[in-house]
Amino acid sequence: MRVSTSAYGALVSLSLLSVACDNGTPMFSESVAGVSAGAVKSAAGPGEDAIGQENYANDPIPVDDSTPADRGEVSPAAATLTSWTFQASTMGEGSLNYQASQKMSSQSITMDNNVLASEKVFTQVDRPMLTEVFSQGSELKKQSEAFKQNASAQGALDLLLVIDNSGSMKEEQENLSGKLAPLLSFVKDSDWRIGVVTTDPNDGCLRALISKSDVNANAAFATAVQPGIKGSGNERGILQAVNGLKGQCNPTGSWLRNQSTVGVLIVSDEDNCSAGKDCGNEAYTQGSYLTDYLSSIRQPGLNARVYGLIGHPSLSAQQCTTMAAKANIYAAVIDETGGSWGSICAADYSGTLQAISKDISAILLTQFTLQFKPTPGSVKVYIDGKLQSAGYTVHDNVIEFASAPIAGSTVSFQYEFSAEAPKSEFALGSNAVSSSIKVYLDGVESKAFSYDLGTGSIKFASAPTAKAIKAVYRRGDELPKSFQMDGGISLARMSVKVNGSALAANAYSYNAQTGVLLLNAAPADKATVVVNADKVLEHALDYAIQIGTASMSAWDNATGKVISAGFGNGFVSFAEADYTPGRKVLVKGLAAVSWKVPLGASVMSEGLSVSAEGRTCETYQIADAVLDLTPCGYAVGSVVKVAFNFEKERREAFDLAMLEDINLENAKWTVKVNGTETKDYKVISGQLHITSLPMKALIEVTMEGSGAPIM
Repeated sequence: MRVSTSAYGALVSLSLLSVACDNGTPMFSESVAGVSAGAVKSAAGPGEDAIGQENYANDPIPVDDSTPADRGEVSPAAATLTSWTFQASTMGEGSLNYQASQKMSSQSITMDNNVLASEKVFTQVDRPMLTEVFSQGSELKKQSEAFKQNASAQGALDLLLVIDNSGSMKEEQENLSGKLAPLLSFVKDSDWRIGVVTTDPNDGCLRALISKSDVNANAAFATAVQPGIKGSGNERGILQAVNGLKGQCNPTGSWLRNQSTVGVLIVSDEDNCSAGKDCGNEAYTQGSYLTDYLSSIRQPGLNARVYGLIGHPSLSAQQCTTMAAKANIYAAVIDETGGSWGSICAADYSGTLQAISKDISAILLTQFTLQFKPTPGSVKVYIDGKLQSAGYTVHDNVIEFASAPIAGSTVSFQYEFSAEAPKSEFALGSNAVSSSIKVYLDGVESKAFSYDLGTGSIKFASAPTAKAIKAVYRRGDELPKSFQMDGGISLARMSVKVNGSALAANAYSYNAQTGVLLLNAAPADKATVVVNADKVLEHALDYAIQIGTASMSAWDNATGKVISAGFGNGFVSFAEADYTPGRKVLVKGLAAVSWKVPLGASVMSEGLSVSAEGRTCETYQIADAVLDLTPCGYAVGSVVKVAFNFEKERREAFDLAMLEDINLENAKWTVKVNGTETKDYKVISGQLHITSLPMKALIEVTMEGSGAPIM
C-alpha cells in the first residue's frame, strides 16, 4: 500500500506597535510568518494497526524567518503593545488501503468427564449442659459460743515466713534473726504459731514450726530465718508461700488450724521469679496463685493477709541500695489482701515488724471465728448480754466488728447450723461426659473430686464443708458417627476433615448404595466435619464455542473423522452416542469478517473519505479512533481506500520574536487558547511554553510592556 502526504505549516503573525517619546511616526509595523519553536511529536500515526497498511511519512517542519534582531534593527525606548498568533499543530494528508478477508478458524474441545468436585459440611450435635445443686446437710442445730475480750489480741494466729535464701541475703537474714519480739509485740497473748520456708522450692518442707509454748522460741526463730545463702537465685516466693500453707511434706497435711487468722510475711530483696519474669508460663508466676489459694481456705483481707520486707516499687535505688529488683508482684499481693510492708534495705526491721503485729492484732480484736458456718440470717450477737442490731458483718463462720469490743467484755453468739453429717458423694441426675464436669463449692470452683462412671456420682476424698455443691456437666448422650451424603459420590476421590484435621483413609467408610459416611470415632460436640468428594453428573453434551459463523463442522482428534454435531447460539451439541469422557474434538468454521480499521488518535474525522468498488461511502462510523466500514456494504476482498488529514506534530513552545530590549519583568501578558484565556503558561528565555494543548489549537498572545524592541 502506498501512502501520500502533504503538509501545511503553522501560521504565526507578529504585530508591534511602538510609540516614540516625541510622539512621532511609529518606528515599524511588521508581520512575520513561519516562527518555529520546540515541537512536540504527535501521537501514534494513523492506521498503524490497520491490516496490510504502511506508516506514512511526514513533511519537513518549516524554519522560522529571521527576526529584526537577526537583522540588527534597533528602536528607541517606548511603551509597547505586542501580539502573536500561533497554530500549534502541523497537519498532513494521508491515505491507506484496507482489504477484509475471511479465514477458517478452529477450537479444541475436551468432553467433560462428567465428574464434579463437591464439598459437604456437617456440624456435630451439641449435647446440652446441665446444672445440679446439692445442699450439704439439712437438719439444723442450735449453737452458742462466748469469747472474753482482752486488752491484747488473743485467738489462734498462724503466721508463715517466706525467707529468700539466695546469695545476696546474708545481712538481711541476720537483721531479722533477733526480731521475734517486735513481730509478736501486739499478738504475744494470742495462740500463735510461726512456720518458716525458703524461696527455693528444692528445699521443700517447712524449716520450722515454732509455737507459743516453745521455751526456746527465740533461738528456734533465729535459726529458722537464717537458712543460708546457697538457695536458687530464681526466687519463687509465691509458689513457696502456697507450699508452706499446704504443709508440704507434713504427714498430716496443712498445719493451719480451722479457726485461725492467717498471715504470710515475705522477706526478699528481689521479686517473685527473680525479676518477675523468670518462671516461664508457670501459674505461680502471677500473684493470683497465692491469693486464689488464700481464698479457698480463708477470706483474704478479713482473716488472711500478706505482708512484706521487700524492695517496694515506690522505693528509688538511692532509698534502697541493696534492692536487687523491685518487687512488683509481691507488692500487688500485699495491696490486694490489705497487708503492709517495710523496706528490705532498712537498718532495723523492728518498726516494720511492730506495724505488722499491730495490723494482725486488729484482726484478732475485731474478728471472731465460730466453730460452724451459720445458716444465713440465724446469727445473734451479744456484748455483755446486750443484743447487737448493727456494727458487725457475718463472713461465713467469721464475725467481724466495725470496732473492737471493749476489753473485758463478753462477746457471745447464737446461731443455727446443719447437724447432718456432711456427705462426700453426690449422684448426678444424668450420665455425664467426665471431661466436662465442673464442681463449685459455695461458688468457688474445686477440682478435688472424681467421677464414678458406674454410679454416675461425683466423689470427694473428704466431705466438703460448703453449704452448696453445684455440678455443671454435659449430658453423656452417644454422639453420632454416621453422616448422610448426596447420591453419586465416589469413594475413590473422598477426603474427610474434622475441625480442620484430615482423617486417614482407614478412619472412615462409605456405603455407595445408602450414601452413608461412617466414621470410626464420633467427632466431639459442635465439631465441623468437611467431606470433599467427586460427584458423578449427567453427560455434558453442549459446549460453548467462540469461533466461526459458517461452514461449521466437528472432527475427532484421534481418528480425524467427522462427528455429527449441531451448531447454534454459540454452542456445539453432540449426540449421546458420540459422548465419551475426555474425548478431544476439533471444531472448524469460517471466522467472522472484521470491517473495523484502527486509525490512531492523530487522524481528524473531518475531511475523511472512503471509496471502493467505484463508489464512495458516507455511512461509515468513527468511535474512539476506530473506523467502522460495516455500513458501507463492500464485498469481502474489496480494496477500500481511506483518505484523511492527520496531525504530523504538535508544538508546546513558541518563539516570541523581537523582545530583546523589552522589559519583560513588568510586562502584562494575555494568552488565549482557541479563544479562551488561560493562565497555564510560562515565558522563559523569549519562548512561550504551554502544555497539554488540543489538536489544531490556536494560541493568541498579547503583551503590554516598556522598552524599545530591536528593529
